[in-house]
Amino acid sequence: MIFNALFGGSVTSKLFTNVRERLSLCYYASSMIDKNKGIMIVYSGVEHDNIDTANDEISNQLDAMRNGEISDYEFENAQKYINTAIRSKLDTAGGIEDYYLDAAISGSTLSPEDLAFNTALVTKDEVIEIANSVVLDTIHYITPSGGASDEAQAL
Repeated sequence: MIFNALFGGSVTSKLFTNVRERLSLCYYASSMIDKNKGIMIVYSGVEHDNIDTANDEISNQLDAMRNGEISDYEFENAQKYINTAIRSKLDTAGGIEDYYLDAAISGSTLSPEDLAFNTALVTKDEVIEIANSVVLDTIHYITPSGGASDEAQAL
């Protein structure tokens, strides 16, 4: 969870701050994990001319994490983001239901409070280890069809 928040799962992530904001290579860049499937998906809205450059920079950001290029600021923000996200699940009945359904599916017995506490124990070295375990599997592009109107393409 901390790795994902650092890489692309928050507005202070490497993908958002570097690929989207600093380099302006895409409209959005984010990642999400599906812990039940053991996969991470990176999403990015990119103009066709920027596809290769954006792909390269997304890979560069993962390499930076693999090399331990994680500032204290980035790391602390990721921990705070995850802690808040977990604790906010307790704010609504639906959030509590979602948390415990996901826990039941994954076999976790941790309460939201225990999970939030455990995320504070994650180290940079553990995040680097996770970054080094990430393997690219598939790159998939969704492009508009040639016959669609400009308005339809924007949808």
